[in-house]
Amino acid sequence: MFVGVHTVLAPPEKRYLIDDCQPSLYLTTDFSEGAGAPQVIGLDHWRSRVTSADPLDPFPEVDPLAVAAIAYTSGTTGNPKGVMHSQHNALLPGAVAVARGSYDADDIFLCVQPPTILNLQVLNPLTTIQAHATCVIADRHDPVSLARWIKQEGVTHFAVVPTVAYDLLTHPDVHPHDLATLTKPRVGGAGMPEPVKLLFEERFGAKPATSYALTEGPTLVARQDLDRPIVEGVAGGPCPTSRCRCSTTMTGPCRLNLASFKVPSEVWFVEAFPRSPLGKIARSQVLAMAKG
Repeated sequence: MFVGVHTVLAPPEKRYLIDDCQPSLYLTTDFSEGAGAPQVIGLDHWRSRVTSADPLDPFPEVDPLAVAAIAYTSGTTGNPKGVMHSQHNALLPGAVAVARGSYDADDIFLCVQPPTILNLQVLNPLTTIQAHATCVIADRHDPVSLARWIKQEGVTHFAVVPTVAYDLLTHPDVHPHDLATLTKPRVGGAGMPEPVKLLFEERFGAKPATSYALTEGPTLVARQDLDRPIVEGVAGGPCPTSRCRCSTTMTGPCRLNLASFKVPSEVWFVEAFPRSPLGKIARSQVLAMAKG
C-alpha cells in the first residue's frame, strides 16, 4: 500500500501523516523524518534492494477492490484525512483515457509535480503504463528546465498548475521551438483565464485544457472538451469515471466553476462504477455558477 509524503510539507505535517498511517517502511532522503516507522531506509539502499531482488514468479494475484494507496487531503479545514483508493480506482482514469483514444504508445508524458501526490501517480506513470507510452519524471519545474526536458525528450503531454504554464509563456529564455512537440497541455489546481490559454496556444501551438481534480477522486473529476464551446471559468463536464450532482438555488445546468464564485452550492462527485466504492465520499463544499 502506497502513501505519499510531499517533501514541501513542514516537519509537523509530515509527522502527522506518518503517525496517522503507521507505515511499515518509510523511504526518505532525510532519516530524521522517519521516527516512529518500523523501518526507515534511504534511496540508495532501496535501489540496491530492488536491483538485487529476484523477480516475482508467479506474480501474486491482485484483488482489484483491495486498497492500493492512501491519499491525504490538504487539511485546510482541520487535520488531513486519509482517503483509501483501490487498485481499480487508481487504474480506472488511465484505462478510460486510453480506451477513448486520449493517449497512445506514441505519447511522451512529462511528470512535473512530485509523484508522491497520488493524483500525479494516476495521471502520469499509471496512465503511461496502460497506454504503453513513455513517462519522463522532471527533477525541477522552473520554466527553462521544463522547456529543455520537453525539447530533449519530445514531450507531447503534461499536466501542470497554471503558474507553471504562465512561467513557460512569459520567460524570455523559453522559445516556441522548445515546446514544438507539446500537443496535449493540461492545467489544473486553479482556474486559468481563457485569454491566457489563447496566448499559450498562439505562442506554442497548443491550447491548454482546464481540469478539476479531487484527492477523493482520485484525480480528475472534470475536464474541458476543447472541441466544445468554452465557458470562462468553467472546468468542464464530468469525466466518464465520475457522476456529478449539483445542489443549488438557481435553475438550469450547473457547471463546476473555478473563477466566478457567486452561487453557494454543494457539488457531489461519486464513482461512476458502483462496484468500486470510494474510501471516502467526495462531498466537496465548493462554490459554483449555474449557467443556462
